[in-house]
Amino acid sequence: MRHDRFESFLWGQVLLIALLAAGLGLFVSYQSLRTSYDLPGLRLVLATVFMLAGGLVAVLAGTRFSAEGRRFDFLLTAGFAVISLSWFVFTVAPGIAGDSELSSGTAGRALGWVFIAAAPF
Repeated sequence: MRHDRFESFLWGQVLLIALLAAGLGLFVSYQSLRTSYDLPGLRLVLATVFMLAGGLVAVLAGTRFSAEGRRFDFLLTAGFAVISLSWFVFTVAPGIAGDSELSSGTAGRALGWVFIAAAPF
């Protein structure tokens, strides 16, 4: 029984990879499917995705910290929260407000990475 479940899982993975490859092949072969994006708009979309993903990781690590109370989880929560907040304050909010120059916020992201790097120690 276990062998059948694993084999069906592998076939599902093969099917998923085949569908993704077919979609990529369509976009590469047909010029009409490709669209160009305005670079500042694309940067704002990517920054928003990064901010939301970091925020979700911070929430998950915070939930784990509240359940187990380990310092490792606290540092992960703090690091991802600082990085997400930095993405929002220095990139997403000015982009939504219409400022043409999106500042980098490198110091905030570096501080977040320091927290994340310090977590295992």
